[in-house]
Amino acid sequence: MTLRHPRLNIIDRLARQLGRKLQRASSDLERHVPGSAAAAQAVQKATIEAATITQAELTKAYPQDAVVFAPEAAPRQGWWVDVLGAPVHFSTGRDPYGLTFAWYKGGRLEFAAIYLPTQDALYAVSRGEGAWGPRQRLRLSDSRGLVGPHLVAVQELTGPLSWPADITTVNSGWPLFDLLGVANQHLAAAIVAQTHPVVSQIAALFMLEAGGQISDLKGQPLTEASTAFVAANSKRHNHVLKVLSAASKKG
Repeated sequence: MTLRHPRLNIIDRLARQLGRKLQRASSDLERHVPGSAAAAQAVQKATIEAATITQAELTKAYPQDAVVFAPEAAPRQGWWVDVLGAPVHFSTGRDPYGLTFAWYKGGRLEFAAIYLPTQDALYAVSRGEGAWGPRQRLRLSDSRGLVGPHLVAVQELTGPLSWPADITTVNSGWPLFDLLGVANQHLAAAIVAQTHPVVSQIAALFMLEAGGQISDLKGQPLTEASTAFVAANSKRHNHVLKVLSAASKKG
């Protein structure tokens, strides 16, 4: 990764430190019955420990910045952190789960990072500096001949839906993981019907910097309060919106 945002090194080190702890905690969860009270307590303990370390490290490095944790609203100046995206997967030792960091300046998202512990993979985006994966810059192609051209991630849509035969839908259980799938061109699109507004803002910044397109479910621009989005490359975006509309009407 060649992104040179001044906050990247701190986040890289912190994310990997927390990732190792989360992986050990996830392995320890194998002793508990999935869904049991003991498993829930272990997840809560891991989350609290990760949040405590994060608070201490970010406050030490950036004393002028606020540090808030999901599901709180984003600060005007400082960090919004989700120390355990997809906790259900974490509790069963499955992918994907991970950490999310978002830095705001003057109320606008300027930098974000997503870390996947089981892959030891850090993705980061900085306004005006691009979106980056572990090995290279993320650039969405406008070609329709991408890998998995009809594989669409769908989350939180309600009611019966009728998809065309050439569309295969998947659901990772974590909107930002699906967003990375689009940015990596493994997925044709990601449709998320309900998530935190900060998650939508992170998705929007990744799409902007990677050369993709994002909107709400009706094709309108996202706002700071948006809790749903459709992300795709620029040529596929309108097509995905039409497919979504048709699927909803036929369902």
